[in-house]
Amino acid sequence: MTDQKVTVTEEEARAQYAALYEAVGFHPLPKQQLLLDSLARYNIFVGGIGAGKSKTAAQYAWPRMVMPNELPGGGPARYWIVGQNYAIPHMEFEYVKQAFADFGIPTDRPNMPSEGSWKMEIPGVSVIETKSWTNPESLHSVPVHGMLICEAGLLDPWVWHERLRPRLARVPNSWVLLSGTLEDTGPFFKDLVRDVVIEDSVEGWYGVSMATWENTAVYPGGMEHEEIQELRATTPPDIFLERYGAVPKSVAALVYKEFTHRYHVGKFKFDKHRPVTLWVDPGGVYAINAVQRHGRDVYIIDEIHLVDGNSEWAIEETTSKLWWKKVEAVIIDATQKEAEAAWSGGHVWRVLGKQPVPVRYQKVPVEPGIELVRTKLHSGVYDEDEGEVWEFQGRPGVARLHVDAKCEHTIYEFAEGYKRRKVRSGEYSDTEVVKRNDHHMDAIRYGLADMFGFQGELATAGVSQSRRRWVDSRPRTPWRGGHYAPGRRAYQRV
Repeated sequence: MTDQKVTVTEEEARAQYAALYEAVGFHPLPKQQLLLDSLARYNIFVGGIGAGKSKTAAQYAWPRMVMPNELPGGGPARYWIVGQNYAIPHMEFEYVKQAFADFGIPTDRPNMPSEGSWKMEIPGVSVIETKSWTNPESLHSVPVHGMLICEAGLLDPWVWHERLRPRLARVPNSWVLLSGTLEDTGPFFKDLVRDVVIEDSVEGWYGVSMATWENTAVYPGGMEHEEIQELRATTPPDIFLERYGAVPKSVAALVYKEFTHRYHVGKFKFDKHRPVTLWVDPGGVYAINAVQRHGRDVYIIDEIHLVDGNSEWAIEETTSKLWWKKVEAVIIDATQKEAEAAWSGGHVWRVLGKQPVPVRYQKVPVEPGIELVRTKLHSGVYDEDEGEVWEFQGRPGVARLHVDAKCEHTIYEFAEGYKRRKVRSGEYSDTEVVKRNDHHMDAIRYGLADMFGFQGELATAGVSQSRRRWVDSRPRTPWRGGHYAPGRRAYQRV
């Protein structure tokens, strides 16, 4: 006689979870209930300060952590509670442990050292461990059945793409919950919150936002609670909404508002069959981007970022890279004559025993150069069979500039570092940028102008060089739908 797998409907699954919560005396608030009812594989819970994120996340996780391993080979199922360091997931671990005790689920004596990973096991069923994503050695390449990511706003996108998501992909019915606040959060998490929670536009993901005042167990009366009213009166409105309302602030000063992790950041490995071009800005910080072209698309596969660097160091670092043998040209700032001479030949090449490659340059004005970059961040020119179509300022288009997740400084400049100058009116200039956090941005301007032809590419995209204020005037292309898939964090970073 063979065992038959029991199929449970979504309604039955939610009813089973509700019975478990009732048994441990947890009575969810409305927003908590929305999350607890989710049967999506990927989930986000973003809350204001004091919204009860840790307890809510643990309540979501513990009933799912009692599910056994159904993979061939047997052994207990693996569940991870992950944070930037080992201390961050402690509260969630404690809540899960208490829920097990309240329900009467037997666990081996939990191992909870003062430093390092915490661990407990439901004998023969599952192992629950805390992990630190800043300690990659702990993120073993093993199948993980479920994952709770704490303070996900601090999550490095590279860790998500390289270390966490692949572990979940090895288990068909795995799940993950990213939980966190928005304040002091990087653009990766904010992008996810916008796309998943606010726009509900990413297939396979589900998100819930819970404001501080919606935790009526702590703040009876909600928004009318005395403490909430005091916070509202003494906090700038945009900060109040982000810190307590869990609503992302828009960054009006950013030069490239089109840039998002979802469409522009991913895992783009070096293709040994294609040539590599180096885009170089040697002023101050020595910024280099290694680029490969695939038709109309550009892939930044690597970066070098040397603070107080010089050309000799940069050349030595560059020629040590795996992709160096495929480098066919260096595109450099036209005003940096000393750096141009160093890349063209000289002592450092003789010392290294290597041959230089051709060096090219041209003057690229800042504002027209910015418009050129925009034609690659969101291009209104695409073919019928191209996926990943998305709208910016009401116009459909595709991303043609792609950045590998390990290029943390490039992503930082795009996503939050490169900004417009603030003028006396309090608004931001249409014609001036802040000369800071712009090193890779400059290199990319030079490179795109060389690769695609400066005047022609702007004309093809329908961008007027005389126009200053940004309005997307590229050709209207009928909406054809598309697939949505969320695309490291260098805050200090990328």
